Amino acid sequence: MNKLSFSSFNKKIPDVVTNFDWLCTDEQEVQKYIEDKQCGFIATNQFFVDLTSGLMTIVKPKEIKKIRTDLPILLISGSDDPVGENGKGVYKVADQYKQAGMKDVTVSLFEGMRHEIINERNKQQVYDVVTRWMNNEKI
Repeated sequence: MNKLSFSSFNKKIPDVVTNFDWLCTDEQEVQKYIEDKQCGFIATNQFFVDLTSGLMTIVKPKEIKKIRTDLPILLISGSDDPVGENGKGVYKVADQYKQAGMKDVTVSLFEGMRHEIINERNKQQVYDVVTRWMNNEKI
């Protein structure tokens, strides 16, 4: 299950060095992840059952309809995040929310960033966008 879930994430990453290069472009952060005993382990089969059933539930239109339509939503991701299909998946979620009647859905993709956008070298850019969004400023 681990291989099925994560093995393809490095496919579009140039010059792969580790199994976790898809996480971010900062090699030191990737190395910290690798060295952290709380990270990178192979999860239990039950984790994958729960993850899959949770993902299958949250994409159902009837579940999305339960979200208040006046709730502001900010979706952020790296443009090179394989989990978000390099941005395509993030826009799919935004479209689902808009089709469900949500009025304030904002997407911000960070160019060249991968999955862990707050571990990237230029993470301040992410903090700035989130802060502006929280302050109702244009982003």
